[in-house]
Amino acid sequence: MISTYDIICDCTDNVNARLIIDAMCAKLNKPLVYAAVRDWEGYLTVLNHKKRIRLTAIFSVEELKEQALKNCSVAGIVSTTCGTLGSLQAAETLKLILNADSLLDGEILCVNTLLNSFRKLKVSSLAK
Repeated sequence: MISTYDIICDCTDNVNARLIIDAMCAKLNKPLVYAAVRDWEGYLTVLNHKKRIRLTAIFSVEELKEQALKNCSVAGIVSTTCGTLGSLQAAETLKLILNADSLLDGEILCVNTLLNSFRKLKVSSLAK
């Protein structure tokens, strides 16, 4: 299914699905706009794009699986956090379509809607 689209958006709540989507996007050279939320927090980045950064370069598989134990059904989720990250994810997708320079390729946006804080961190690829 991924091969038929130019851009992939990951909004899943399943760590195994996230890892498969990331691996397939890397294999097929498809940019992946990744968003994840839990409780009042969310993360957003663009993966497998020009900088070729993979999800597993930011989070280890072990860390992702450990965090999955605290998924939405356990930790809860605030719907406005989903709305905020979903809107930001849509904006990143539009920037990819428009070839804008302000992408989160090589950066991860960390959002805390309880504290109204937005923090951008630079990441680099650990891939060999």
